[in-house]
Amino acid sequence: MAFQFSLQTAMDVCKQEKEAAHKQYEVAVDAFECEAMALFRLLKQKEDVQAATEKMLVEKASVSDLLISQACLDGLQQQIGKQQLRTDQARVDMLQKKATFQQHAVSYKQYERLREKKRLEQKQAENRREQQLMDELCVTRFKRKFA
Repeated sequence: MAFQFSLQTAMDVCKQEKEAAHKQYEVAVDAFECEAMALFRLLKQKEDVQAATEKMLVEKASVSDLLISQACLDGLQQQIGKQQLRTDQARVDMLQKKATFQQHAVSYKQYERLREKKRLEQKQAENRREQQLMDELCVTRFKRKFA
């Protein structure tokens, strides 16, 4: 007798939800990585401008060059602030998607465990039925032999 899990349809739906949540999580991870890389590039650019400004101070550059450099740094600082917010939002979204995926994964795992438990119970019941039939067969043979 083939094993038929009564909750197979629910398990299939749960598996689809888990896979969809995993895809959403992967998309969120990619988005976070893009935002984080953009932030990194801005920070690196700021670092380069600061180094150039330090070099200008050592070389006694003109005031207008220093003002331009400072304006550039101010603009970069604003961009960095905005990018930091976007990166933080992407991180929060990624963590939420991860939590959702983990919930679906746990739910699916519970269905898998339940299915295995039911399969084991059916196998044990089948073994008991076979043993009972064997016992009845032995009793019948014994009765025929001594009757």
